[in-house]
Amino acid sequence: MNEFRKGGNLRRARLKTLTLVAIVTISTSVLAQNDLFEILDTDENGTISKAEASVHSILKEMFDSLDVDKNGELTYKEFEVADLDI
Repeated sequence: MNEFRKGGNLRRARLKTLTLVAIVTISTSVLAQNDLFEILDTDENGTISKAEASVHSILKEMFDSLDVDKNGELTYKEFEVADLDI
């Protein structure tokens, strides 16, 4: 019975560790996405223009499909769909 408890404790410890890793990974991804948005928004108006997006090759290619309202600017909500890395 004591060995069973040790196994249960080990499983719980592993689950807690995996949960923590998942939370940190998700948080880092969100932070990186937000940081990239702020870097690309050079005029700090809260959106990314086509000209601002042109410095990131993948975003430049995806710009028109991400610009849902077709106003020539990406809001953060439109931008975050791309899930880009810095």
